[in-house]
Amino acid sequence: MFSTTAATVEVTVPEGYSNTSIKVHSSVGSFTGPSTTLPVTRHTDQISITGSPLVYCSSIKPVTYKATHVPGLTYTWTYPSGWSCESGCNASTITLLPDGSDVQGQNVMVRGSITCASQNTQTNTAYVGINFSTALSPDFTISGPLLVCSSGNLFSLANVAPSASITWTATPSNLFTVSSGNGANATLTAANNANGQGTLTFTINSNCGNQLQIQRSVWVGLTQYLYFSASYSQSHGIMLSTPYVGGGATAQWSVNGVQHAGFDISVQPLCIDDTNQLISISLTLSNQCDSKTVCTQYMFKCPPSPTLTVWGSCGSGGGGEEPEFHEEYQYSVSPNPANQLLSISVVTSPDSRKTSESSTGESKSATTIQSIALTDINGYVKYSRQYSNGPTKAEIDVSDLKKGVYILKVSNGKHIETHRVIID
Repeated sequence: MFSTTAATVEVTVPEGYSNTSIKVHSSVGSFTGPSTTLPVTRHTDQISITGSPLVYCSSIKPVTYKATHVPGLTYTWTYPSGWSCESGCNASTITLLPDGSDVQGQNVMVRGSITCASQNTQTNTAYVGINFSTALSPDFTISGPLLVCSSGNLFSLANVAPSASITWTATPSNLFTVSSGNGANATLTAANNANGQGTLTFTINSNCGNQLQIQRSVWVGLTQYLYFSASYSQSHGIMLSTPYVGGGATAQWSVNGVQHAGFDISVQPLCIDDTNQLISISLTLSNQCDSKTVCTQYMFKCPPSPTLTVWGSCGSGGGGEEPEFHEEYQYSVSPNPANQLLSISVVTSPDSRKTSESSTGESKSATTIQSIALTDINGYVKYSRQYSNGPTKAEIDVSDLKKGVYILKVSNGKHIETHRVIID
């Protein structure tokens, strides 16, 4: 309550007061005149909807609309049939969940209302046209692993309306056990020994009569083509390299049993000038699907005139392990122990070799000697030789060698056979 001598007053009604009134009366001296009650009649402010989010056909990604915020106002929203309110259903900001239907040309409307003391409800209405697109929604996403192995791997297409018709294909088909199907879920399994990059494609026959496609690249298995290159330079040493094969693969090297990681590495060998070393280099590629190893032996001639030449395959062991052995030796070594000449001969037993006819009609052994190397127990080469004519017999003069245990490796060009030799 307050009093004033002015004939006119201005009263501000606080925001949110809608059901109230003002009582006023006049007075002269001690005389008080009759009072008059004036109801407060409040008109709603103008409201509008700001912005219009893009709605995609067949998408069920939630969209949010914002109306002008006025304290005390009650908001009533109207939206396309099939849509639902996710949050803020009677507030100035509402989040709606589309059903993926074609709503081209339709509107979202809001009505703001307030009821005053006279019980007279004042309303104000705003609407906005739905910003609609039949293009591929960026909200369509494919979830799933980056790598497909022999067990089933699930891929799912998200934010697509259940009412849309969906098919999927996986290409190239030879990489997968099953390469096509229906629905928003696809289970992919790698075919036997399959490897390489594939593509998963979901095709959406939308509710608007058009066809949409979304793709994702996947890697299948581990490469079957395992190889590496080796070279030597004075500044970098032995340089080893293998191509990156994808699928989250890692590369692990073993150089005479010493481990190194990476697809490209360099190793500086320790050696004495003008000596030869037999170096075993293995490469193992691995990912979550598989692991594969290849191993090659090289003959390294130390500086001042360094060379690195392929000596042969390590066999199945690799990485500094013993090379592949055969249950039946292809070569005989005698005498053993030795102190003068060490003889190597192809075993001539019919059960341990194959024969073929020469141009002269003579039967000759299919196994020959392509190369030999004699190393001490530390791996230093004491004698090595390669043969162009592939003899069946060879000799090594060991008279100058110190007494001890040595390793003799004989190669037929495909396999390496290892013998322990004692020099006494």
